[in-house]
Amino acid sequence: DTIVELVSGQPVDVGNYAFFKLRSNTWVSNSDSASANWDLAFSGSTIRINGGTSGTGAGGAFVWIGAFDNLATVPADSVFKTDNYPSYAITKGSGKGWYSYDGATNLLTPIPGRVLVIKTADGKYAKVEILNYYRGGATPSTSATDEIKTTEQRYYSFRYTFQSSGSTTF
Repeated sequence: DTIVELVSGQPVDVGNYAFFKLRSNTWVSNSDSASANWDLAFSGSTIRINGGTSGTGAGGAFVWIGAFDNLATVPADSVFKTDNYPSYAITKGSGKGWYSYDGATNLLTPIPGRVLVIKTADGKYAKVEILNYYRGGATPSTSATDEIKTTEQRYYSFRYTFQSSGSTTF
């Protein structure tokens, strides 16, 4: 598995996107955002895929429920959704996709057992598990100030497996 963490600054801000290419395990320049040179785009808690209204690629996605290590192959009956603004292949909102948000503590946490199954911009397959949403992969304590929670957020940590051959087996 590859574990990736965005650690430089806070570019995954609401309204701005950070673009990631799974094949090369690299963050892609915003100048490439209109190309098929990226697979996932992160902004706040929104994750876009490079397909549909979000990009020129052949991308699609769905949320699979189960343990990351138990997903050995893309299920034969899978339906890959594409982004269709204002809705996205990876559903937004607490409890609807990959995360839950607790308004009382003002904390966002990944839901255990939610795996993003991705068809990349170039038609390959990957599985992605969001591990954490905060800097250093550590969720602030519930007693932390809202200022700390806000400045520490939007630093995605995730692991993924990419199948470069185009096989649906991981």
